[in-house]
Amino acid sequence: MLQIDKSLIFDANIIIDFFTISKDFFKFINELSIEMFIADVTLLKVDQLNDTNAKELNISIIETPIDMLDESANRCKSGLAFDDYITFLLAKDNDLILVTNDKSLKIHAQSKSVDTLWGLEIILFLESNNKISKEKAKELFKKLRIVNNRITDDIEKEFLKLLYQRSSTIQKSG
Repeated sequence: MLQIDKSLIFDANIIIDFFTISKDFFKFINELSIEMFIADVTLLKVDQLNDTNAKELNISIIETPIDMLDESANRCKSGLAFDDYITFLLAKDNDLILVTNDKSLKIHAQSKSVDTLWGLEIILFLESNNKISKEKAKELFKKLRIVNNRITDDIEKEFLKLLYQRSSTIQKSG
């Protein structure tokens, strides 16, 4: 059973996907007293979020330190986008869970021992913590699949298996 015992930092893909299908994700995460963050450089990349609605949703904006900006500019050989590399570094330096739907970013972060979650795992987490029903989880999954064409039939099967298997729930610790 996976427990969320740290704060979350979101990449641009998650912000875009979650806003597209339901910004209630952020409200529900707040109700579970989990802190949420976004890098200032990521905020500049997404149209869906700004300073005002980030505050309303209780998403804190992390100002990227100058030395981190320099490191990111020099290390983009990693194959990651500039803002994704910043998000990775902030997760690593601040012991945050990086939430992404970007496979390359997830693989890179995990290779450096940074905790990660897929966006779909957030849906499972919300269901297992009684913030959404199984039916709502399925509905959100279907909407996410429409906006994210990388979600395959195999991923859908695994998601539904986990959704209906109580022993694999994801819960907030503490």
